[in-house]
Amino acid sequence: MGEIEMTYTKGTHEPIVTEEEFNLVQARMDARTRQLNNCPKGKRVAPKREPATIWGKLMKCSCGCKFNQRGWNHHNGADEMAFQCYSKLAHGSVTERKKRGLPTKDTCTTPIIPKWKMELIAHEIFTKHFTDISAVTELACKMIEEHINDVEDVEDNTEIIAQKNAEIEKLERKKVGLIEMRADGDIERDYFLMRKDEVEKQIECLRQEIQELTPIDIRQKKENLVERLEALKQKLSEYTDFENTLIIPDGVIEAFTEQIIASDKGFDWYLKAVPDMVKSFMDDTPDDETEKEWHELTQFDLTIEDAKAYVYSFSSRRRVHGWQNIKIRLFV
Repeated sequence: MGEIEMTYTKGTHEPIVTEEEFNLVQARMDARTRQLNNCPKGKRVAPKREPATIWGKLMKCSCGCKFNQRGWNHHNGADEMAFQCYSKLAHGSVTERKKRGLPTKDTCTTPIIPKWKMELIAHEIFTKHFTDISAVTELACKMIEEHINDVEDVEDNTEIIAQKNAEIEKLERKKVGLIEMRADGDIERDYFLMRKDEVEKQIECLRQEIQELTPIDIRQKKENLVERLEALKQKLSEYTDFENTLIIPDGVIEAFTEQIIASDKGFDWYLKAVPDMVKSFMDDTPDDETEKEWHELTQFDLTIEDAKAYVYSFSSRRRVHGWQNIKIRLFV
């Protein structure tokens, strides 16, 4: 019967959801999936699993891999948690590869890391070496107060917006007319597509201008910012006293830590100058995409005496076996 010429047009039916909502849902779905490496066609995906602990989120091996959570030594009827490099889990340790006669070049040498060691390191950092958290929180609150004061009133663009909406309605009628003329065969296909594309671009441009001109309730925004500031100050005040705290809260570690690089030589701990909660508070501030320049703040070693003092503070029945001093380097 031959081919029937088809013409694709947008906006001829009332949508169930808006295009912005559709794109937002697609972006969230993509963020929760990952592409399988063994699928060359690029069609197979698998769900992303978020790390169960803060250490799984922040820790990264010097070989470039992340860490797998696993059970550790059996104490008091329960397994303790530890972390193992994914590369070592997948390809084996140097000892295992030697036993099987496999090459050991480029094999990861980072040892398995018990969770209590990470808690010990965090305790040492936040109680003895990163002691200016109070100054950081005060600076953060000052930044937010300045940010609130910078919020200025905007002009009322109601009349301009009404004019642009009228222009959009006129262009929509023009597009409908083009479709009818094409359906009656009064204009050629190429001319129809060219004119339709021009009209749709003009409509999109007007809609963007309307979005930029749309007034917002500045007074309400300022009131919300002040309420959020008070809540944030209360939260930050909880992050300044660790004198009697053996295990630093996960929220504190995540707020002030960018990442942790582990190796067989020790740990490189990268601290944030401004906590995440402050950045999220000022959510209309553009992100700085420039590469960060890190500076070494200090370095120290954790000895067997430090480990015993920390472990025995929980229980005198616990023991520290096969200890090797750990070198910690702090960067800001």
